[in-house]
Amino acid sequence: MKHIDIRRIDLNLLIAFEAIYQEGSVTGASERLYLTQSALSHALSRLRELCDDPLFERHGKIMVPTGMARQLIVPVQSALALLERSLNQPYPAVSGKVRPRLTIGLISMYEAAFLPRLMARMAGEPDYEIAVTRYAAGQARGAPRAGEVRRGGTDGDSPFVHVRSTPLIRERLAVMARCGHPQVGEDLDLGTYMAQYHVVVVPTSAGRTSSARSSSACA
Repeated sequence: MKHIDIRRIDLNLLIAFEAIYQEGSVTGASERLYLTQSALSHALSRLRELCDDPLFERHGKIMVPTGMARQLIVPVQSALALLERSLNQPYPAVSGKVRPRLTIGLISMYEAAFLPRLMARMAGEPDYEIAVTRYAAGQARGAPRAGEVRRGGTDGDSPFVHVRSTPLIRERLAVMARCGHPQVGEDLDLGTYMAQYHVVVVPTSAGRTSSARSSSACA
């Protein structure tokens, strides 16, 4: 059987095939589909050419399906039934106005710090649908698209003169060390910190998993 590109098939041909198979004649199929016998005969001719198979052979007044037609009928019926159910299932009506999406791009995990306060201020009927996406370090330097807000630097300054920026949160560095570390006491100066070995957690570009590596200094 030759390869058939489904995108180039008239789905009405499959409906005609299923009707002829069920009725056992072109006449019965035409009455079932409210089409002329000429239209059904033309559809069957196109199907035969498409499948490179006669599909039905006349035995008296009955159209007997070939082996290929018997193999096709179940998947064709299943596909047509699934399509019909999908087109006829009820969909909930969309109520209210369609809100534009405001995407907030982050290079770190700041959602928990400001999203609750942001959503509280937008309570009721917010003007925007809020979406948060993660950027790898350095990826946020491209020009923002319309409707997009980016948190692009750690100093609160925007790298673009035409973009207004507002600091959202300021963080202090937190250092974890094993209990009883000989170099870490109540205070930890920069020189001592830089002289230690570090585990650097690096988020992947997809923002789903992390990896760790040992380093003698932290950049």
